[in-house]
Amino acid sequence: MMVDVRNDRNVLAVGRYPEGEKGLLCWTGSALVIRGRLREWSAEIEADWQVNSPYMGVLVDGAPVARFALGRGKHTYTLLTGLDETVEHEFTLFRDTQPMGGEEKLLVRVTGMAAEGNLLSPKEKPVIEVIGDSLTTGEGTVGPLSGQEWRSVWLCGMNTWAQAMCQALDARGEWVSQSGWGLYTGWDNNPDTVLSAIYESAAAHSPYADLRHDFAAHPVRAVVVNLGTNDWNALKDKTGSAQAAHRQRVEEAALSLLAQIHRCRPGTPVLLIYGMCTHELADCLRAAAEKDAEASSSLTAFLELPECTDQELGSRGHPGAAFQRRCGLLAAQKLRALGVF
Repeated sequence: MMVDVRNDRNVLAVGRYPEGEKGLLCWTGSALVIRGRLREWSAEIEADWQVNSPYMGVLVDGAPVARFALGRGKHTYTLLTGLDETVEHEFTLFRDTQPMGGEEKLLVRVTGMAAEGNLLSPKEKPVIEVIGDSLTTGEGTVGPLSGQEWRSVWLCGMNTWAQAMCQALDARGEWVSQSGWGLYTGWDNNPDTVLSAIYESAAAHSPYADLRHDFAAHPVRAVVVNLGTNDWNALKDKTGSAQAAHRQRVEEAALSLLAQIHRCRPGTPVLLIYGMCTHELADCLRAAAEKDAEASSSLTAFLELPECTDQELGSRGHPGAAFQRRCGLLAAQKLRALGVF
């Protein structure tokens, strides 16, 4: 059975996409979801890039079962086969790697699907907006410890804290994240690589980058922000008054981003989390969350996560999948404790 991705109500688009462009998967975690009793499932996907091939993931009932790189052009991919058509499952086609900055030709668009079996309407679930950096895009969550090259093969969003959190809460994720980006500066002290600059974009690093996301049309239950690790990296070589000034500006940038979120999503609870790689900026980020909680009319909270040990590292010198999952479950636990879920 051929499935019209753009118009079939049995195909649920997860994550941000430009109006009228259902099937265009721009961000890590962007996905198409179907539910039913199937024998086989395939998809026609159009892709282009310059250096880093995009990777896709396939999940069944939230559990990863496959991962593959896309070829240039338009191709049909068998996603799952040999299924038991008497058993109902939820099937997700998941953009597993982030939009790579500087990739002018980067494109991932699902143009069609074929499903052998019986399709049903996907279940409604609450949505969590996730804002983050490489810890959120899944850098280092797949591959060997020796995998240190800057290549998309070592990025896997299916293995992240964000995905684990959403699965634990039976929620869907709407992700806005970029490796190396921060609150006040990026990892290399670049003031332009900050998430506030692209937070309102429907599809950053694409021809649709200037289109604003329709926040009112896509409400979320909560916003979870995991930033500050790259700001800390930019801080390491500073001393004395320069370091103190950097910390103060990180706090101010955090307050500014929180205010931006409140403007775009009035009344929505926000959880600011930090840790995983370092605790150096915990005090100023906690202070930002506390100040924002006093000034805003919506719930704002802070969660400090554990620090990854050498034994828990994955590729790219980043936290591995098991540690990521542990942090995601802590974030889910915090949202429950706050009464958000």
